[in-house]
Amino acid sequence: MLEEYVVYLDGIYGIEWSPNGDYLYAAAKNGVAEIVADPDGSLTNTVRCQSGSGAFSAPWDVGVVGMTPDVVRLVATDQNPGVRLNDPPRRRVGLYAFDQPQAGCRRTSTLSEHPEADRGGILFGIEHAPDGTFWMTNYDRGLLYQLAADGALLRRVQVGTLKVGVGLAVLPWCWSHNGDVNSDGCIDDADLLAVLFQLGSTARWIREDANCDGIVDDADLLTVLFNFGSGC
Repeated sequence: MLEEYVVYLDGIYGIEWSPNGDYLYAAAKNGVAEIVADPDGSLTNTVRCQSGSGAFSAPWDVGVVGMTPDVVRLVATDQNPGVRLNDPPRRRVGLYAFDQPQAGCRRTSTLSEHPEADRGGILFGIEHAPDGTFWMTNYDRGLLYQLAADGALLRRVQVGTLKVGVGLAVLPWCWSHNGDVNSDGCIDDADLLAVLFQLGSTARWIREDANCDGIVDDADLLTVLFNFGSGC
């Protein structure tokens, strides 16, 4: 699809920025859309491409799976009307590809059907986690699902009796940094000692694992040493 100029997209729910900040992806009426951003970060009225799961596509949320120089890969919670008039809507998880740098997009496959289609509920928010799995909400039933990279259901979590919205974010267990372990703005002996005392640890939520590879080791020591004296 060539670039087209629009005033707005109808029925937008979930949104997600591309990793490089050039595009905003929106789950909207008729499919997932790629909206162009200006260099200053503001949005334009240019939709480069939009793709859906079929006639009357209405995805609820979208998440970025990964990006290469050639393509941005996305996941979305798709919804379509039933085949016949009184059929229930078809709810599933779709995979999408948006070409880079030229415009072009397509729904590539279905990652997963509804994990509990017999019990129903809208598949609403979705997020791609750092470990490669997907987390997804069931709006009507207060549920969270964890899906494997291949779409298999790994976990079902009841998070309440009320509805669960489209807003879903994965809190990372680690934030990589330049060696300032104690976050005092100065990389010094205190940071070096902190890493030394935790050598071999595989605990989560500790800043001594500077590169976030799951273990405090020589690589983390080198991060501190290479940046030693910075900010002091």
